[in-house]
Amino acid sequence: MTIKYGQNHENRKLKNIYGMCVWCGADIYCFEQRDEKGELESYTYYCSQKRKCGFFVTTADNIFISRLGRKITETEAKKIISKNSLILDCKKVSGDGTYKGEFFLVRRRAGYGKVLCRFVK
Repeated sequence: MTIKYGQNHENRKLKNIYGMCVWCGADIYCFEQRDEKGELESYTYYCSQKRKCGFFVTTADNIFISRLGRKITETEAKKIISKNSLILDCKKVSGDGTYKGEFFLVRRRAGYGKVLCRFVK
């Protein structure tokens, strides 16, 4: 099901119902963020009850870029949304080697979500 987001939002026109929120059970919407040239920048998945719930994840979150050296894929985003965690190979700061990192979503006191990463043995 596709819903118009608004005529005044050139870069964010469509909301797609993606799945169910792991925090509150409401619908998850997905939209594509595009630049001025129409190139895809990222996907953002968020809860339809965003004012109450605060669940969201974007494929271009800084934690993914800093730990992985890249954005996460749509498939990886779907895994973190459905299971609330995702284990990926992260790059060491020194640049030599990798380690397993678990990315997971936490709810902050202010009500919004944040992606965190912890070392996995």
